[in-house]
Amino acid sequence: MPRLSVASVALRDAAGCVLQQSVKAERDQPPFDRVAMDGIAISSRSASREFRIAGVQAAGTAALTLTDSEECIEVMTGAMLPTGCDCVIPVERIDVREGRARLAGDFAVAPW
Repeated sequence: MPRLSVASVALRDAAGCVLQQSVKAERDQPPFDRVAMDGIAISSRSASREFRIAGVQAAGTAALTLTDSEECIEVMTGAMLPTGCDCVIPVERIDVREGRARLAGDFAVAPW
């Protein structure tokens, strides 16, 4: 591909232009795995379809730790992914009753 000429333009005039160099972040932002939906966080290695709710991970609080694969942590959008968890089940795919969360029958658990 031919090299294009370089021109400085005001930000308001930059729509449709091609940046000459790659833009790279100097660090991850946010610097943690962020939960993208309300639901429960679990370890995908668990074979269970029902989990005791061990706590709530709210946005802006320090990460909780999942210590038992038969438990889950309720999570909110924007929260840190709890330590020991690698799967978030959306709130629409669980049934919560009496401190326990049950997965919908057709939900396939997978890491990340």
